Amino acid sequence: MDKSSGKKRRRHPLVVGAAALVLLVIVAVPALWWIAQNQVTAAVVAAQHDAGREGITLDHDGLTFSGFPFTISAALARPKADWQGGHWEGPEVLTSETSFTDPTSIRIDASGRHALDIDALSLEVDSREALAFLEVGKQGPEALQANLRQTEIQLTGGLGEASLQSLELTAAPLPPLADASQTTALALDLTGLSLPQALGAQLPALGTSIEEGSLRANLSGPLAPGPAPQVLQYWRQNGGTLDLQRLTLTWGPVSLEAAGRLSLDDLLRPVGTLNLQAAGFPALLDGLAALGRLDPALAKTYGGLLGGMAQPRSGMQGRWLALPLVLEDGHAFLRLPFGKIPLAKLQPLVPTG
Repeated sequence: MDKSSGKKRRRHPLVVGAAALVLLVIVAVPALWWIAQNQVTAAVVAAQHDAGREGITLDHDGLTFSGFPFTISAALARPKADWQGGHWEGPEVLTSETSFTDPTSIRIDASGRHALDIDALSLEVDSREALAFLEVGKQGPEALQANLRQTEIQLTGGLGEASLQSLELTAAPLPPLADASQTTALALDLTGLSLPQALGAQLPALGTSIEEGSLRANLSGPLAPGPAPQVLQYWRQNGGTLDLQRLTLTWGPVSLEAAGRLSLDDLLRPVGTLNLQAAGFPALLDGLAALGRLDPALAKTYGGLLGGMAQPRSGMQGRWLALPLVLEDGHAFLRLPFGKIPLAKLQPLVPTG
């Protein structure tokens, strides 16, 4: 009996330890979940406060939580934002989700209908799938991946409907706003962009279907919180640049590739020079003439000239021609050995007031 009792006494600390561990888990998991819930609530309130200082009102119809015990999912009902000259209404529910096993990864689901009004522009975007994935570190977001699928766009002003089959965007790293020492690599790919029929009627030479497009670029320069004009001016004044490594687009009979460096002038208009290679220059110029950007007679003359200069390109369809695309003093034009072809008047990215 004594020997048996001794064995039981030796096991007793292990039993107590296991029981204590179970009790700790039972108490700690709800406590951690409650702490995380309060942190998310505080973050939403802080975002509303910070936006209010910039003249933006953020609101919603309720914040709820789910996912206990292994994940925490926060759902904002009907989020909305108001600012001078603009209004946004989000989907019925916008959710963000993370897990305790990987708290640095956040999944955001913004699928559904979005309504946006900016000055005279109004549009509704209804996306079957609108997902974003954030990687977060001690300093905040570090990387972003966003996906759109099966998106319908309704525009005002008589333009009508547009649609997008898919769009994928990645951005990394995401340094703190004021950090100019890091460069963010951007990658964007889209397929199946159908433009409004009203726009297609204005551009019969190009049509309404942009089959595909892609962008690879590096964004450098510091940013600062505040209204958009202030943010962009700060970025411009501190050496902000967008280095296009490769931009491609296939739009009807036009295919193009471009690379170069862009920045902004003091009126927040794009400036820089891109090395442009394109097939289908005559159709592009005809489209500009249809929009009233180029005299039809000049479009025909230049189109015939450029078409004659174009040459076959190995492994590519059509006849290609390389020309500098210059953006300066609020205008975009193609530079030729004997002159230039005006393409468009450039507007500020945002009104400067």
